[in-house]
Amino acid sequence: MSDAVANPIFYLIPGLGADARIFERLRLHGTVRVLEWLEPTSLDEPLAAYAARLAAAIPPDEACWVAGVSFGGIVALEVGCLRPNARVVLISSLPTPTERTGWVRLGAWLHLDAWAPIQLMRRLPRAGEWFFGVSGTRGNKLFRELLTLLTPTYTKWALRQLFRWTGCRVRPVAHLIGDRDRVFPIGYRTATHVIRGGTHFMVVTHATEVSKILNALAAEAPAA
Repeated sequence: MSDAVANPIFYLIPGLGADARIFERLRLHGTVRVLEWLEPTSLDEPLAAYAARLAAAIPPDEACWVAGVSFGGIVALEVGCLRPNARVVLISSLPTPTERTGWVRLGAWLHLDAWAPIQLMRRLPRAGEWFFGVSGTRGNKLFRELLTLLTPTYTKWALRQLFRWTGCRVRPVAHLIGDRDRVFPIGYRTATHVIRGGTHFMVVTHATEVSKILNALAAEAPAA
């Protein structure tokens, strides 16, 4: 068994506004490193340039797995373009722009990135909890804490990138989606793994299932 299989390296990218805490319930067999979000240099920073700054934490020739959640999955694909030995896994995310759902298209048409209602989101956390499928006292507490991390520049930039994303030549090795995801409903996506009862927050609520899939992928094949 090669070292790449025996000791896989996972780089995890959280979703929009989230941080390393959403990965706390994962139990991965290998080295785990979280690529925390950086503040955009400006609202016009290209996604590729942003991904390059995030990818600086990954040695250019390192064989690894890069798993991104939600918007973090889109960034993971861009990171994969810069690190040829990385294998990308999407969790509750989009593999191509053609799979963007109705609310994303509507948000782009309304230019939601120009007036992202951050304060409204914070004042109506229950609406967000329903939309993202957050459940349980611990999950609700975490979700509300994550809302406090959103900054105007970062939120507007991330939404702008989501609305304008033109795609990436890298294709994910695996795509995990929940059958109760309201943000990116399963009916709009192609996926290699469907988690029953999984919502957009399934990296937290269904961490056991997500962990099993990631560990199985890493055990079956080297990262490069």
